[in-house]
Amino acid sequence: MLKECLLAEIPNRDNRFLWWAVTKELFTAGSSRKSVLEYRLACWLSRKGFRRVSTMYFHRLESRYALYIGKKTVIGPGLKLPHPVGVVIGEGVKIGRDCTIYQQTTIGGKDIGDAQSNVYPIVGDNVVIFAGARIIGAVRVHSGSMIGANSVVLSDVEEKSIVVGAPARKIGTRD
Repeated sequence: MLKECLLAEIPNRDNRFLWWAVTKELFTAGSSRKSVLEYRLACWLSRKGFRRVSTMYFHRLESRYALYIGKKTVIGPGLKLPHPVGVVIGEGVKIGRDCTIYQQTTIGGKDIGDAQSNVYPIVGDNVVIFAGARIIGAVRVHSGSMIGANSVVLSDVEEKSIVVGAPARKIGTRD
């Protein structure tokens, strides 16, 4: 599982030198790539039973990048966080492949206690969420959609549509 995720995060790498590529990326890449790689590594360590080291990585993400991603969040390969500062993604959120999420974005439940009732957003593949957007509650953002800056999404977003505003409304389609 980790190998597939890391290969998706580090394209054009030879399988034989994957760990070298990951180590190199962790030391030389920008904050966007580092934050995603550290999150993947923390999740893998947590699943393998290394809870303390995993918790250390999660705290490092919070303190270094002000980035919070829940441990139970399901994120497909190819996640891009161009500016990871201030991004909050709740525990039960599901995010598809090749999504881009900009700074100060919140994706999560609407009420306290949503973790027990599993009322979280589901974001499809190839979705772009611009700075300051909020996706709140049991919302489904379908594949290929674009959420404008500072939008508040409270209802489902159709496939390949562009939504803006508070509350978000459709203004067009994405080709």
